[in-house]
Amino acid sequence: MAAVFIGYFITKTGWVQRLILIASALLLITGGTVTNIIGFTLFAVIVLFQWNNKNKINKQLRSEIA
Repeated sequence: MAAVFIGYFITKTGWVQRLILIASALLLITGGTVTNIIGFTLFAVIVLFQWNNKNKINKQLRSEIA
């Protein structure tokens, strides 16, 4: 939930990512196995997307420094 309000998780979050993160948080809060699986899956998608973007940014920075 904090990433939604702050606007930053691993990298800066856009509005679409914020909406997905808040949906994920709400699904994880509600009880139920199916909602937990969906909520965790949405969260994992955002983590992987942001981690990939972070790696791209780091690679660009390294090539500019070298």
